[in-house]
Parts: sequence; structure tokens; C-alpha cells
Amino acid sequence: MDKSTRILTNIILLSVFFSLIGANVAYDNSSEVTRIYGTVFDCKGNGTISGANVTAYNSNFSASNLTDADGNYVLHVPEDLNLSVVVKFPGHLESFKSIKTGKDTINMNFTLGQPAVTITAPLEAFINENFQVSLTFDNNATTPGFGPIVELILPPR
Repeated sequence: MDKSTRILTNIILLSVFFSLIGANVAYDNSSEVTRIYGTVFDCKGNGTISGANVTAYNSNFSASNLTDADGNYVLHVPEDLNLSVVVKFPGHLESFKSIKTGKDTINMNFTLGQPAVTITAPLEAFINENFQVSLTFDNNATTPGFGPIVELILPPR
């Protein structure tokens, strides 16, 4: 075996060795992980939301997962962190909660706010012409401060 082959072999072996050490360190720290879990519900009473994105983060850390077919999620995060947890799903308002992680498992359920509404003005509406739209919202979201998002799309001039 020539010198360059021997050096390359040693580099590969060292890389494998340090990869295995890193994997063991990650598993050894499992006692320092907080499990955050819960369910994401729809505010309209349609049950749970599948495929919602749940993210726990602060300025130095981020972990996210999607809800399963039953609206359930699980996140594994380090202990002793102040985190914001946000849930997002297209067509719904985001929901936020703040937590301090510890040694215990944390159960956090979310109810996403009123679905967004888009109103398109009639094509025959002209500049300075009035038209009327009536909307009724029944927001049952449990997150304070949530209301409807209404977007009005006007025809081009």
C-alpha cells in the first residue's frame, strides 16, 4: 500500500470513528430532552387538522414536525429553554404559545383561528362605485387575539 492510499484509509477510519462517537453522545444526552406533544384542532368544529406545521424555536434552536392524520404531533427539544411554539396551516391563522422546557413532558393542544377569507369585487364595479358585502364570522378559536383575516381584491383599473 503506497503512502497516499494509507493516508486516505486513515482519514476514512478516523471519520467513521468520530461519527460513531458523535452518535453515542447524541444518544447519551436523551435524558436531557423534553417531549412536547399535543393535537391541533380546527376552530370551526371540523375536528383535527392533519399536516399542520408545528415549530418550537428561539434565537438559537428550532425543531418542527407535521401533525399526523389524527392531528397529533411530537417534538423533542432540549431542557431549560424558553421557546415559542407556533402552529401554521394554509388558510388558517397561526397560533402561538410560549413555554419553558424542563424534565417533564409537555402537552400543548392548539386550536387554529378563523380560516382566512378572500372577497373578490364584482368585475362590473368601477372606481368610486359602491358595492356591499356582508360577512358573518363565528370564531371559536381558544387562542386570544385571533379573528378573521379578510382580503379584498379589486378589479384592475
